[in-house]
Amino acid sequence: MNKKIFLLTKKILFPGLDIGLRKRMKLAKYFQVGDILTLDAGCGNGAFGFKAVKKGNRVIGVDFNEEKLKRCEEFRDYLKIDPSRCRFRVHNLYELLSLNEKFDQITAKSFLKPRTAITFGWVILLKSLGKCLKRSVLSS
Repeated sequence: MNKKIFLLTKKILFPGLDIGLRKRMKLAKYFQVGDILTLDAGCGNGAFGFKAVKKGNRVIGVDFNEEKLKRCEEFRDYLKIDPSRCRFRVHNLYELLSLNEKFDQITAKSFLKPRTAITFGWVILLKSLGKCLKRSVLSS
């Protein structure tokens, strides 16, 4: 299939046909607005990261699947999002401290409950624990 047609179709159907993901996308209304740094942990197709960028955030999306991340970058470029505002990296979620970043918010839409984020030690990555806890109540 022609790449442009594929990307246009993806844009029309985004975030995809997964009903669960479409429901979780409603949580994006709770994202902070402005020039803050957001970690999209286990970013998958980048749906939450792209929503955060629309709210003015800078985003780092991490996932273990290099092929998915290539598609995220391709879609980001198609959407004309500045690569300096939305980056994707292959990274182990157990080693997020090695990113050497402090985040204003963390999204982990597909596989984690908020209690697990504390187990991962991600609280250390946040600039403000209060924001993490306030948001975690919404997804419990």
